[in-house]
Amino acid sequence: IAFKRWVDHWSAIRKTLATFRDAMQDSKTSQAYVTAGAEERAQHDKALNSIQPALDAMGGCLDVMLAYIAGMLCFTCDASWQQSVQLDSTNTSVAFLLIHDSTDEE
Repeated sequence: IAFKRWVDHWSAIRKTLATFRDAMQDSKTSQAYVTAGAEERAQHDKALNSIQPALDAMGGCLDVMLAYIAGMLCFTCDASWQQSVQLDSTNTSVAFLLIHDSTDEE
């Protein structure tokens, strides 16, 4: 249930961002856009043009975040989770995780 909440949360953010992008695109035919100065239109267009790359990157980024969240949720149920975590030389930061590929198939 907890993982599904995260999936729903990030999916909703992506949908909201796409809806905002579409609304900004539609506003280019509005009276306000047409009568705005060149600088205002340029700022609008720059903001609009920055949304799609964020959406494009969000696919891969979202997958990585969800995999991380799933792992953290999984660790809460694993009494020996320390065996899967390799800390750095100062033992203060995670250097890498030792997780078998099959763990995401369950």
